[in-house]
Amino acid sequence: MAATAEIVDPISRAVTGADAVSQAIGTVSREATDTGSMAHQVLDASTTLVDERRRLNDRVDNFLGHLRAA
Repeated sequence: MAATAEIVDPISRAVTGADAVSQAIGTVSREATDTGSMAHQVLDASTTLVDERRRLNDRVDNFLGHLRAA
C-alpha cells in the first residue's frame, strides 16, 4: 500500500503541475491574441492619423497659396 502511494503521489503532483502549465499557456495565448488585436487597432489609428495629417497639410498649403496670391 505504501509503495502504491509513493508512486501515485508524484504522478498526481505531475498531473496537477501539467494542468497548471496548460492553463498558463492558455492564458498567455489569449493575452497574445489580445495584444495582437490591440496592436492592429493602434496601426489602424496611426494610419488614419497619417491620412488626416496629409489632408490637413494639403488644405493648409492651399490656404497659404491663396493668401500669397491675394
